[in-house]
Amino acid sequence: MQSDTLEVRLPGSAVLLFTWAAGAVDALTYLSAHVFTANMTGNTVLLGLSIGRGSSGEATRALVALAGYIVGLALGALLPCETGSARSRRAFLLTAAMLEAALLAAFAALWPVSASRPEGHAVGAVLIAVSGVAMGLQSVLVRRFKLPGIVTTYITGTITSLVTALTDRLRGRHEPAATDELEARMKLQAQVFVIYAVAALVSGALYSRWHAAVGALPILAVLLAAGMALRRNQGLAIRD
Repeated sequence: MQSDTLEVRLPGSAVLLFTWAAGAVDALTYLSAHVFTANMTGNTVLLGLSIGRGSSGEATRALVALAGYIVGLALGALLPCETGSARSRRAFLLTAAMLEAALLAAFAALWPVSASRPEGHAVGAVLIAVSGVAMGLQSVLVRRFKLPGIVTTYITGTITSLVTALTDRLRGRHEPAATDELEARMKLQAQVFVIYAVAALVSGALYSRWHAAVGALPILAVLLAAGMALRRNQGLAIRD
């Protein structure tokens, strides 16, 4: 059969919803356990600090987060995704998003329980682990769609790409024919930065006011993101 030449894409709305989920998870795990499970740069710093201070409990939580994230990366990398096949890429998108949603559902279910447990309780460790796996999986999901200069689980690279592109544009270092594409990319990069921060802000504000339910926000964002992405690419898979 003739291969489909249309490309399965990840729409900007889905990218921002995935970003919201990551920002919310990072905020909630930091507030509850003082670790990051999406941002491994920050988590590595916390790991070094905890070891330097001789805090075994904090070091263990940081290691669990790091291990969970690595497992999520490996899981995402093992999922089949043929670059030239719309059917394969759409199946990858659906499988990865549903796996992430299932992990975040476990996170949401454990979240109210963890609030009443001591910081070092096993429930807290499981909460960190499942959210770490979910964020590692999301990193691979977004990476597979090759969005230039955009990562949803940490924003250092996104900010770097945005500021570099903006500076190059102001100095006239870009092809005129690529102006529209460059502007669209820079707009999405700026939106990712803002959404990540807003997700943390909202999660922090709801942490004490709506604690039992705030853990469900990330899974809602991922489900909406998957729905939007699949709707955007509806029909491509059957044309392979």
